Amino acid sequence: MATRPTSDPTWATGGSAVKINPTTAKREIGWTNGEKPPAGFWNYTQNSVGDWIEYLDESAASGAFGFGNDGALVFEGRIANCPAHLTSDVGHELANQSGTFGLCWSMTKDGAVACSLRSNGEYDVSAIAKLYGGGGHKNAAGFETDMATLLRWMR
Repeated sequence: MATRPTSDPTWATGGSAVKINPTTAKREIGWTNGEKPPAGFWNYTQNSVGDWIEYLDESAASGAFGFGNDGALVFEGRIANCPAHLTSDVGHELANQSGTFGLCWSMTKDGAVACSLRSNGEYDVSAIAKLYGGGGHKNAAGFETDMATLLRWMR
């Protein structure tokens, strides 16, 4: 297993440093062979990587998740299939039982899996939801995923 670096990546953060967020087209297809990205793009990239590492470190330290021996994210909570109108009550009961959080899921009309997270106390479920494109606040958050992802979590 690799050793964690002692410092997070940052690049040109002071003075007249320019950070250039690439255009949507460049974010989707990248630069072509032989084409040079502008220097400000590297400032943007390095600082974005540093920001994500800081976010993940803080989230892991808060107990929102950890990492398994294989490097995969590990969450300790309880999960249940539940109709949307019961997710708050059931989710809080699951959080009480697990000591961390409860995840209630249901299928949407378009076939996605709607996930509702609940916690009590200091456990921040919004950190989990943000990892999957959702949002919310510390004790109630949500996101959508697909069934294959949900089934992997339930193993």
